Amino acid sequence: MKKLLKTSLIALAAVAALTLSACGSKDSAKKAFISDYVSMSQTNDNVQELSLDLTKFKATGKNAEDVNKLEGAKADFKVSTDENNKTASLTGTMSALDQKYNFNFLMSSKGMYIDSKDIKTLYNDNKSLISKSDASTVKVYDAMISALDKPYLLVDAQTIDAGMKSSDESWEDTISSMFKTSGNKTSVKELTEALKDVPDSKFSKNGSKISFDVPMERSFFKAFISKIAADKAGITQAQIDQMLKSISSEDLKNLSAKVTLDSKAHEVLVNFGGKLTGADNDTADFKMTLTAKSSSSNATISVPSDNQSQTIRDVTMALFSSMSSGDAE
Repeated sequence: MKKLLKTSLIALAAVAALTLSACGSKDSAKKAFISDYVSMSQTNDNVQELSLDLTKFKATGKNAEDVNKLEGAKADFKVSTDENNKTASLTGTMSALDQKYNFNFLMSSKGMYIDSKDIKTLYNDNKSLISKSDASTVKVYDAMISALDKPYLLVDAQTIDAGMKSSDESWEDTISSMFKTSGNKTSVKELTEALKDVPDSKFSKNGSKISFDVPMERSFFKAFISKIAADKAGITQAQIDQMLKSISSEDLKNLSAKVTLDSKAHEVLVNFGGKLTGADNDTADFKMTLTAKSSSSNATISVPSDNQSQTIRDVTMALFSSMSSGDAE
């Protein structure tokens, strides 16, 4: 079951790279797709609104009953950047398993600021999942949550980098890539070359909407991601190789993806789904949609001051102090 989930997520990530880069007769539909894709990729919009809906998920095999509860899961989020201050925000909601969560992140070169209220809500709503026999664990977690006495928790750059030692990208690289504008805009020539082997029949046009039935073939993903997404979406060659290595050609044949551009609405819609079969004949039959819409904003994004945030080290020290006081009593 884990392999099936990993396979579907990897394929979606590949299609999403096309979506996020973009934010008549069959031949004219293909040319129109290329034209609109390039036009949308060359905007200076600094706000991206995305919505992900898992409209169908039917699995068989081990843990299928629990996993099937993910059907109907939905995530809506908004990413905004402030070029002047080199800051960004990520806000949104996630609904799954009859629960709904808010998330509010602020990002700068210092690290990621997480709204303390969201952390407390997440913990309190799931506290019952901790075994009642493990009272010591509950006591520690309770103390940690109590130690969150400022509006934001700062996960600083050093902590993030330490937790991502296997990655070649540092937090500084991540933040810098958010504001990289030169050289990351797709040209008509580049996209025409990347799509040259795709049949015209894969494209269709309906009013202002132009659709592309993505060829679920290893050769297409290798050509497209290498030529377009690697440079435009900040994907490294190592990540491309790992992505392609993790999904088989047989898996790809059982998946489908359709990308629809609407340049008037500045919107991209992806319909993605299929049926996958694992080594133990476990199956996962799923459908999901991803909608992305871009816009521009002059709003200032400010990160919290030092007296409005605390680091993980601050929380840990407060935890030790609290536990020590409790032991002394």
